[in-house]
Amino acid sequence: MKPGVQLPLNDIPKWVKIGLLVLVLLILVGVVLNIYLSRLIDRQLKESVYKGSNGLYTLDYQKAEVNIFKRSIVVEKASLKVDTALASKRLQDNQPVSVFLEGNFSAIRLQGINWLKFLFSKELKVGEFFIQSPNLTVNYFKSGRTDSTDDKLQVEKMVQFDFKEFKVSKLEMRHANVDYRYHETGRAGPTFYYFKDLDLTVGDLSYSKIRNDSSKKFSIGSTDLKFGEYQFRTGDSLYLMGIKDLEYSSEKRTITVSNLYIQPRLSEKAYAKQLPYQRERNDVNVQHIKLEGVEMGPLMENGELNIQQATIGDGYWKIYLSRIPPLPPRRDNVVPSQPLLNISNKVSIANLKVNKLQLNYREYNTESNETGEIHFNDVSGTVTNITNEKKRIEKNPHLVVNLAAKLMGTGDFKARFDFLLDDTTGKFSVEAKLGRIDATRLNSGFIALNKVEIKKGVIDEMNCKGWGNENNLRGNVGMLYHDLHIAVLKKDGDTLKRRGLVSLVANVLVKNDNPKEDEPIRKAENIVLKRDSRKSYFNLLWMALFTGIVKIVAA
Repeated sequence: MKPGVQLPLNDIPKWVKIGLLVLVLLILVGVVLNIYLSRLIDRQLKESVYKGSNGLYTLDYQKAEVNIFKRSIVVEKASLKVDTALASKRLQDNQPVSVFLEGNFSAIRLQGINWLKFLFSKELKVGEFFIQSPNLTVNYFKSGRTDSTDDKLQVEKMVQFDFKEFKVSKLEMRHANVDYRYHETGRAGPTFYYFKDLDLTVGDLSYSKIRNDSSKKFSIGSTDLKFGEYQFRTGDSLYLMGIKDLEYSSEKRTITVSNLYIQPRLSEKAYAKQLPYQRERNDVNVQHIKLEGVEMGPLMENGELNIQQATIGDGYWKIYLSRIPPLPPRRDNVVPSQPLLNISNKVSIANLKVNKLQLNYREYNTESNETGEIHFNDVSGTVTNITNEKKRIEKNPHLVVNLAAKLMGTGDFKARFDFLLDDTTGKFSVEAKLGRIDATRLNSGFIALNKVEIKKGVIDEMNCKGWGNENNLRGNVGMLYHDLHIAVLKKDGDTLKRRGLVSLVANVLVKNDNPKEDEPIRKAENIVLKRDSRKSYFNLLWMALFTGIVKIVAA
């Protein structure tokens, strides 16, 4: 055919004409159906949420678009709100658990929709369900002791789809901010948990109504979770606890965290003033945490923690105690194994590995007006069999801690603790050893806490063994040293000064060397000490060690 010459309409093959007509009709049907579905969804989506929640929730949005050719629905700038009056009424019904969710969504997109199933079978099957940048607030109310059944019932009450079946091959939520508030009867106020920049990917999510039954069935496939930061404030408002850069993989069964912290919200002085009794102030910050062999199912369903291997990288733990507030009337369950056994939910961590943790203890002594300090640098080691499960304890009742560190940055220190998990009184044994160290390095603790200054001397070796429980301790202490000289101090105004005559007498009484020439090695054996019921477990260990040192030095 020559250029510019048009083919007569009669010369177009009949099958081409029919094909074009069918194509035009399909496009018109698609456009009409697209308009119909847009109006149908725009009309029914809000109504479905309102009726499905029995008036508790109201859904609003700026625009809802349907594209029948792309098999997609896009909802933009949506918001979900709770009827506060109806929520308050439900709380008055004293249900064991009540959960309320509200928030704003930049966009919600459903891709790969099976329209035939959606229109004629009341089945919504979606290839991808995408939620963009939501800001969510979750209020969880607990009125008494609950179990996983109560939580599942609440999920069923929250999810009232008018579908026989709902399936999503892939659910993605990106850049979410979640404000989770936990309320419990008897508590002064809620505990706040904040998740920032949360990403969630869930595979094969399904919901279906069981035939001939009013119940429903939920199932979830693989899950990947990641968020930039998570924070919550403790119920007493004394601490802010948080996690940064968490990633979870259900396929690998691993969780990695770049940073975990427990941060006091008050200064040391303000913290002491806030308390009616003496209590340690903790400041914890650890890096590079990895949990392996994580069983997420029992954790989500029953709150059970099961981990095969946990690793903590470098970080610090700073402990401060002020002696200004009065001692508490009594402290119970002070041995580390006792609080573990008292946790209501099951806990099992087969092995915990610690790498180069910096441990610092400071204590303000009202008698000297000074703050003593002792620190262990590069604490590394393992903790095995951290559990409160009866079956695991029956097989192995020993929680064992093996640690190595540098005392005051120089002295090689090793310790082994063995806690018996089948004994409720906190039965334990301990064995520790300290290598060669310049004794004057201990003055940062001795001067403030004991009003004794070590002028010079070298500890060549120190070792101790002990056996006890929350009530008492029995043990032995050994210490080899030479050229030890001390000064006894007294308070003079706001400072400590040496007591010349008393120091002279003290150095006469103190044995400067162990062993002295032509004398056997002095030891402190069969030390028996009862714990002051108002003080901590570690105070018991320190007092036993100090008693042994005094016996050896004073002969």
